[in-house]
Parts: sequence; structure tokens; C-alpha cells
Amino acid sequence: MGGLGAAVIAFRAVRMTAVAQAASTRDQWLRQIRRDTYAEFLAAADPSGSTWRRVVSTLYGQDNGIISAKVDELLGRIDVDRVLETNARVGLEAPDLLARHADVATYEIRGALNTWHGPVRGELTFDMKVQIVRERAEMVQERLLRFKAEAKRNLTEDQ
Repeated sequence: MGGLGAAVIAFRAVRMTAVAQAASTRDQWLRQIRRDTYAEFLAAADPSGSTWRRVVSTLYGQDNGIISAKVDELLGRIDVDRVLETNARVGLEAPDLLARHADVATYEIRGALNTWHGPVRGELTFDMKVQIVRERAEMVQERLLRFKAEAKRNLTEDQ
């Protein structure tokens, strides 16, 4: 009887080890999917890793002609469709707080681009347009920093 009990215990131990390894492998796989999703969103939202900081810096310049050309170049790197696509993936893969950071950043990105590329009309002057885009670009920077910090915390917390 003792041999049978030992065999049952050994079988259960092997089975528990296999289940634990399968769970660990699945967790690593999910963490890698999340890591890739977060990285893709950041690459779409801020292609150079400093795009929005450079937009803000440029918008504090003095010459409107130089401002326009430089901001056009920087904002031309943003592919809104890719930002929206990767934001949707973040919404599916990420916890709610992280998804909200991505949503707000995406909203501000679209707002900055629409304002910048939109015509100056009505009471909106070029200087007002610059101010609006600068404020939105600063908000994008802030949200992307929060997103990065929360993504890192989320990825290390799951380990």
C-alpha cells in the first residue's frame, strides 16, 4: 500500500509541476503580447521618441515661417490611422487605467493634428492656433509619460 501512495503523490507532484509550468508559459506569452502592444502604441504615438517634446520646443520659437515648416515636418511623422489602430489594441490588452492614458493621448494627438492642419478662420489667429497645439502637445507628452510608467509597472507587476 505504501508504494501505491508514493506513486500517487509522485504523480500529483508531476501533474502540479506541469500545470504550473503551463501557467507560467501562458503568463510569459501574455506579457510579451502586452509588451509588444504597448511598444507599438508608443512608436505610433511618438515615432522619434521625442516628437512631441520637439513640437512644443518649436512652438516656443519666434519666426512663424520657421515654426510652420518645422511643425509640419514633425507632425507629418504621425500616422493617425496607426495611432488609432494601436490604441484599439491597447484597449483590448491593457488594464483600464493604462487604456485610459492611451485614449487621452490619442484624443490629444488627433486634436493637435486637426487644429494644426485646419485653416485659420473666424476669430482663431495663427498665434492662438500655436497656443492650442502647444497645449495639446504638452498634454500628449504628459500622457505618454504616464502611459510608459504605468506600462512598466503593469509588466513588472505581472511577473
